[in-house]
Amino acid sequence: MWHEMWASLGYVANALLFLLIGIATDPDLILDNLGAILLAVIVVLVARALAVVPLVTALERFARIPPVGMRNEAVMIWGGLRGGVGRLARRMLVH
Repeated sequence: MWHEMWASLGYVANALLFLLIGIATDPDLILDNLGAILLAVIVVLVARALAVVPLVTALERFARIPPVGMRNEAVMIWGGLRGGVGRLARRMLVH
């Protein structure tokens, strides 16, 4: 019961954090840096793929885990693109 309550509160806090960051961010700042933002997203996705795919392959081969499959690997790669704590930390460092 307590675990579900704290998980729900964490979800609500994360949603509020994203809302507040969105309110505080100047849209012109995003548009002015759109190229750098897109480049950063691409670099992060490629880096995650380079970390996840070889690790999963090694675990499947040497640790004899059941095959994960490309769909689940894709979920692991995309799954890292969530959470507002890192964004809040970056924002606190900037200001």
